[in-house]
Order: sequence, then C-alpha cells, then structure tokens
Amino acid sequence: MRILFVHRNARLSGLTTYVRSLLPALRARGHQCELVVRPGTGSAGLAAALGKRPWWHPPPAGWAARKIEKIIRREGIDLVNAQTRRCAVHALPACRRTGTPLVMTLHSITDLSGCKEAVEYARALVVMNENARHYYADRYPGLADKLRLTRLPVELSRFRPAGIRHNTVKLSDFIRRQSMIIHPHIIDQAVPIASRCVCVCTYPDIPLVVINPAPNSRGTF
Repeated sequence: MRILFVHRNARLSGLTTYVRSLLPALRARGHQCELVVRPGTGSAGLAAALGKRPWWHPPPAGWAARKIEKIIRREGIDLVNAQTRRCAVHALPACRRTGTPLVMTLHSITDLSGCKEAVEYARALVVMNENARHYYADRYPGLADKLRLTRLPVELSRFRPAGIRHNTVKLSDFIRRQSMIIHPHIIDQAVPIASRCVCVCTYPDIPLVVINPAPNSRGTF
C-alpha cells in the first residue's frame, strides 16, 4: 500500500517521534510511505526514518491542499493519514478530488468542531488510548464505529538500561540537565528519581529518560 502521511511540522515533539517510529515499521512490512511536512528541527530524523527526503508543504491551507493532491497523483497514493486536525483540513480537498481514503490520527483528546467535514469524510479515526476512545464515543456518538485504538510505536532497539542514580530532585532541573522533552504540566513536580530510571532513549537528538511512576501512584508520565 502507498501511504501518504501529512504532518504539521518537523519540530522535535512527541508527534514527530511517533511518526519517526512508525515509518520504518510500515516500510519493513512492505508499504511505500511518503511524508509531507513543514521543515523543522526534526527534519533529518524524519528523513532517515522515511529513507528519503520528505515533501515540504506551505502553511496556507489552499497551497497545502494543492501540494498534497500533487503528491497523491504523482505517487499513486492509496491512503492519506493526517496527523492533526489541521492536517486533515489541508488534506480533505485533495482526498475528495482524487477519491483517496483519509484516516485521521488523534494524538490527544481535543475538540473536533473545527474539522467536521474531515471527520465525516475520514474512513477511521485512530486514537492512542482507551480514555480517548471513550471520550470521543461519548461526545460524538456517530463516530463510535470509526474509532480505532492503536498502540504507540516504540523502537525497542533504541532503548537501553539507565545507570542514573539521583536523590529526590526538582524534575524541571533534571529535565534541563538531560535535555528531556516532556509535557509542561509535570515540569514543576518534585519526584524521587533514585532507583526508578529504567531506560534511556538513544536517539542522538532526543535524549530521553523513561521513569517509572512512584509506588502507589495513579499517575504516569
């Protein structure tokens, strides 16, 4: 299958890391993957995962739609996967004009009112966890049959045991020292890190430490 991924930009982020992990896995299964994205700090990593240079598209919706349509026709694309609501809005006119199926990936719980037409056109809406699936099914009852639960792609070869030993520290200080990328709502939490760092990611441009949650804690990150 020829799959075109539409990504908002190549900045280093969780979304970029997701796409970067997914592309090699699909290519290994024999799928031909194309990627259209705005340039950013993660461009080199995405190109490596894709095995070639991605297509670049301009921010305005009209121009982006024309670029996406050009790629669909030139590469004989069978399926378009939009990674954000805005990407879906950009891809929708191109998919309609070419009759190409659209799949939307919803990386978080969000409002879909700004992309109603794309949601209606989409063959499936991919969500990342059960909470998101329940949320969308409850709030948008008509979407229940379109929702598909996926697992986050993780390249196990990219992780190794960590030998880090710290006492309780301010997580924000730890993040700055380790150049971690993490959601801001936990930046100011103080967490005991000693004996709880289980592995580190070996992407050269994304140093990341994965930390187990504290005992008896219901929260994870």
